[in-house]
Amino acid sequence: MFKILKDLAPIAQDRERKMQYILDQLHEQRTPCQLQQFEPQGFNIIVNQSPQNRVILSAHYDGDDLNDNLCSVAILLKLSEMSLGVETMLLFTDLEEQGGRGMQAFVDQYGTPLPMVVLELTGRGDTVLLGESAFGFMPYQGVPQYKEIPLDKYLLMMLEGCACTVGSRYRKQAVPPADHFIYAVAGGRSSLLSMAHSADFGVIERMRRGTPLMWLFEGINQHESTIANIPPYGRTNLIDLRRESMQTIYDLLRCFIKKI
Repeated sequence: MFKILKDLAPIAQDRERKMQYILDQLHEQRTPCQLQQFEPQGFNIIVNQSPQNRVILSAHYDGDDLNDNLCSVAILLKLSEMSLGVETMLLFTDLEEQGGRGMQAFVDQYGTPLPMVVLELTGRGDTVLLGESAFGFMPYQGVPQYKEIPLDKYLLMMLEGCACTVGSRYRKQAVPPADHFIYAVAGGRSSLLSMAHSADFGVIERMRRGTPLMWLFEGINQHESTIANIPPYGRTNLIDLRRESMQTIYDLLRCFIKKI
């Protein structure tokens, strides 16, 4: 996984080259995939799509930070080297950083028939973060309205069991919006799988309460916070990442796939 990440690091700010890298890796593996073009320059990559799919594992590739979200991309590419079987579809979404437009395009074309586990911020932290609900703002009659929506309890239970199986500590909590929020608002069964430090749980609760940015990290060691080291708050370099964090998520997902 780290080799994949090192390959991606020099092209982290080039969406086109990242898309081509993912396609090249899948081609080398002879893994079936297709492009979903949804805007003049928006492209989702759908992997192993089949009528027999039972779950989707997803990560967005458009972020230019290694932890947001190229670590998750590397994990899914490593998983795709396995014989995934017809049960598991992989989805690499584009334009997540622009309001989840890639996930919305996927939902608009394919609907939400399958449960989905979304990977975010998987390269740092010592605790698996499992989303119980997702909060964010959605437009209503032209005005953004705060919304908190439950994430899928059955997926949560399965991921919780797998965290126990691989021997990782975990925490269930409400989580900020990303592709899992878009999918859930559309009526889909979704869950968030991430890694965090203890400092992050307080930051997330402040986000949930609408704490202004100037006070978001007050009294918190920002070096120990995963959130403080991603855009727009900071940046994650290769030296900041933990192989153990990525390995934990990889092992957890392998456990999860076996249970599908």
